[in-house]
Formats: sequence, C-alpha cells, structure tokens
Amino acid sequence: MRGITSVLAAAVTGSLLGAPLAHAQQRPRPSAASCAAQPSSDTAVYSLEAVDSLPRIRKPTVPNFSVVPAMGTQLSVRVAFVVNQDGAVDRSSVRVVGDSTGTAFDQDAKHWIAPLVFWPACREGKAVRAQVVQPVNYNQMPARPSALH
Repeated sequence: MRGITSVLAAAVTGSLLGAPLAHAQQRPRPSAASCAAQPSSDTAVYSLEAVDSLPRIRKPTVPNFSVVPAMGTQLSVRVAFVVNQDGAVDRSSVRVVGDSTGTAFDQDAKHWIAPLVFWPACREGKAVRAQVVQPVNYNQMPARPSALH
C-alpha cells in the first residue's frame, strides 16, 4: 500500500512541483521563492495567467485517503483553492469543481490540499494570492507479479 500511496502522491503533485503548466511555458518566470519575503498588500486573487511566477508546493505530503476503492478503480476530481501571499492555502476556498465522484474521495482530496504549504505566486516582484485548480487522481491498480521467484 505504501508504494501505491507514494506513486499517487507523485502523480497528484506533479503539476505543482515543478512541471509548469502549458501556458506558463510561454514566458520566462523568476523563481517562486524570490518574492516570498515580499508580500503584496493587494488582496485580489489572480488567475495563474496573470502572475509572473506560479505557486509551487514547498513540502509535498503523501495523501491519506480514508476510503480505499476496489482494485482497478480510478477516481479523479479537480480541487480549486487559493494560495495566499504567505504560501498557505486559504482553507475556506478549497472546493471540488466540475464533476464530483460523489464519494468520500472528494472530501479526502480537499483534506489533503488544505494543509499544503506553497511558495506563493509572484506578480511584479511581490507575493500575491492566486487561484489554483489541481486535479487529484486515484488509480488503484493490481500489483505487478514479481520477477523474482
């Protein structure tokens, strides 16, 4: 189970850990950490297209799902949330958007996102609030047979 959870954590966090989103590859971006010490007094929430540097997870965590679906099950939800100027997730903003699984997985995905800590988004050299939509996927695949007998 630990291996599955580790793979899941890598799959879930991939787009926020370092692989920029498609629109972000169009212009060079300064390091996300470069503006963390310079929070903006602006309380607006910016889209990812409107910032110079995307928020990035500081410390990835392994999701802890309360319900383990049956083998072969694939679940996916998109979780929207706001990353504040200090890198904390605005817990009141965390919600499932689009299609819901209608299961406890939705709540587990929200509970996994809420305590994450990010390098904040930057705009004009200042840390700003940014809206993020993160897909959370769960793929419970059967274990591969061992090559060792």
